[in-house]
Formats: sequence, structure tokens, C-alpha cells
Amino acid sequence: MNYNQIDNNLKELIEAAYSEGNVLLEKKSGIRDCTYIFSSSNGLYFPNTASVFTREIVHNDRYEWLNIGKSINNNKSIFLRDVYKQWYSKGVNTSINSIEKIISFCKKTTANADELITVGASSGGYLSVIIGLLLDAKSIYSFSGQFQLETTLSLDKENNAILREMSDNKFVHLDKILTNNINTNIYYFVSKGSVFDQDDLDIARKHSCIKIFLFKGEIHGVPFYSFVLKYLLNKDDREMLSLFHFFENKTINPVKFAIKVCGLFHFIIEFALLLNKKILKFFLNRRGVNL
Repeated sequence: MNYNQIDNNLKELIEAAYSEGNVLLEKKSGIRDCTYIFSSSNGLYFPNTASVFTREIVHNDRYEWLNIGKSINNNKSIFLRDVYKQWYSKGVNTSINSIEKIISFCKKTTANADELITVGASSGGYLSVIIGLLLDAKSIYSFSGQFQLETTLSLDKENNAILREMSDNKFVHLDKILTNNINTNIYYFVSKGSVFDQDDLDIARKHSCIKIFLFKGEIHGVPFYSFVLKYLLNKDDREMLSLFHFFENKTINPVKFAIKVCGLFHFIIEFALLLNKKILKFFLNRRGVNL
């Protein structure tokens, strides 16, 4: 997002939203004594207009992963969002205003948890790797997350002005913390044909702690059906390693992956529900009704 060119109304809304909040804590009666940290991506709101920001952030108080988080059988979740959409270089609010302060906040908040798992896509995946590695998480789920920001800075010079101002920060490249990692598995889901992910995929191949799930297609983000996530994120580390070895060194078909993760019975039900939603949306749109 080119912060220097957006209209003043959106700037004022972003600055007001940044003044506080942008962190959500949820406790529930899950079986697993485990805290999940979910980091929203730069797709949090789009397009970059005051009306969309008002709807998604001010009125709906949107956090990515919130619905998925409710389906996970754990007892505590933390949701983070970056309203500036600058890879969390300004943190989440005026108090937690840097990546270092996000880490400190998460460390304090998860101090009594038996296990920590971090989750995110794209810029949220980037942050999930940082938090997970520095807080010794049990596992990290990164969906097309970046392991370096040099590519982003070089490809999109105008749209990441705030990030560019902080380009000397120690988290521009994650190679050092990846090399020092000995305990945490990073499950990295990425599309083989995504032009945005090639440099990060090259880095991933150099580190044995990164378990690569390479998918057919060109999607940047979650490279398979979204209904699979609630099944995938409920798996423990043993199950995830088994899943990784099953697909290791293969280019994965998203349908086959969904069946393997969900089981055939649940896949058929979920796919039928998805198809029904698409059919309903098609007919309603033809009648001028927006869902």
C-alpha cells in the first residue's frame, strides 16, 4: 500500500485504528493446553479505500483466521493484525509498535502455555516464523510466508514506503534465526508457479527445519481449499511430519491433499457445501443480490 498516495480519510482511519487494539485474545475449553498465535496478512482489507477499511476494520473488527481459530481444539488463541499492511514493521499499535515488542508481548502472554503454535499467510506467515522461532514454538504454519523482504522492497518500491524506511531492521532477512533453529518445525505451504514466492522457496530449500509442501498452481497465500485448514491445524506435530513425508519431493494436487488431510468422507461433505455456496452465489448475483 502506498501510504503517501492514499486519501486523507483512509490515513485518518488507519492512524485511529493503530492508536490501540489490533490484538485479540480468546480463551475456550479446548482439550489441548496450547496457544495458537494467528497473524493476519496484507489481505486484511482490500482495496485500500476508506469505505472498505470502515467496513472491515471499524465495523466488522476483522481478523484473518478468526473463524478457523474457533474450530481448533485448543484453549487459547491470540490474533494479530497490521492495519498499515507493512509486514508488521510498525508493530500492531502505538504501544506494541515494533516486531521486537510483538515478540515481548507474545512471550508474556504465552508464558504458561504447554505448547505454542504460530500461523499466518504471506506477511502473516513472515511474522509467524519470527515469533515461532524466537519463542521456541512447537511448530509453525506458514502459507506463502516470506523468509526475506528484499524481493518485496525491490519489486514494490512505491507501495511499501513505511517498510522501506525500516529496511535496515534485523528481520529483513530471516536466514540467521533459521540457521540457529534446532527445535521448531516450519510447515511451509507454497505454490510451485507463484512468481512472488520463488526467492523464499529457494531459501526454504536450504534449511532442513522447513518442511516444504509444494503445490501445483500459481496462488500466493493458502494454495488449497480453505476448508482444509480446520483439519490441518488440528493435527499434532507427529501427524504433520507423517503428512510431510507422504508428500515430500512431490508437486501436490490440492484435491489429493484435501482428501488426505480431511479423509474422503469429510472431503465429500465439505466440497459439496462449497459447491452449493458457489451455485447459490452465482444465481443470486444474476439477480443482482450480493452476499
